[in-house]
Amino acid sequence: MFALFAITDKGSSWLGPLVASIIVQHSGSVRPVLIYLLLAMVVPAVLLHFLDLSASIKNARGMNGSVNTLGDGAGKDSNLLC
Repeated sequence: MFALFAITDKGSSWLGPLVASIIVQHSGSVRPVLIYLLLAMVVPAVLLHFLDLSASIKNARGMNGSVNTLGDGAGKDSNLLC
């Protein structure tokens, strides 16, 4: 999971400007880039809305019996959070 985060974190630093520059080259205006930026924020927010967090929490509790949502090492096995 953290590898996916690292890839998307590093990829977003060049992917966003690349897409924006392609849009500007094809349209000749900066305004369509604003639509891209709006979609880049709204689409993931809508997708996050459909996540079933209660099922994820139950699954995590089934692994070791406790879930530490604070990330402070207070759970029975805080290695799962690292």
